[in-house]
Amino acid sequence: TEAQHQFSRKHSVSGEKNSTNGGQIDSNAKILQPSLYAKYLKHWQKWFPSSSIHIVDGDALVKNNPFFEMKKLETFLSLSPHFKPTSFVKNESKGFYCPVSLGGEVRCLGSTKGVKHLKFDDSLIAKLTNFFKPYNLQFFQLIAETLVGVNR
Repeated sequence: TEAQHQFSRKHSVSGEKNSTNGGQIDSNAKILQPSLYAKYLKHWQKWFPSSSIHIVDGDALVKNNPFFEMKKLETFLSLSPHFKPTSFVKNESKGFYCPVSLGGEVRCLGSTKGVKHLKFDDSLIAKLTNFFKPYNLQFFQLIAETLVGVNR
């Protein structure tokens, strides 16, 4: 599709200019850098003890009611309980949860958020999965915790 082509031109992850087909994954591609979690965690562990770092499970935060992850964060930070299971409601049309204000107003993200993701070629998905696997394993070793889906 045109959208995929435009995305590929703007965010190439392969060694071939303006292409995500056939080339090897470019480990220096800007679009991949934010997902190299181990790199960033190693940096922060130089400055803070592991006991001062809380890892939020992004999948659980987005796919489940965020209450459970927020509760863990409150506990980690020794905060008084604020969030309740009713602090978030699922927006069925977007497929994710939205916070509910103390006054009961649902505050979802703007219309550009929660849109359908582009479909990519299975071979690119396989290449990216293989590319990220050692980085993800290193990250999970660093946090000494294995989350569901690590071995994808």
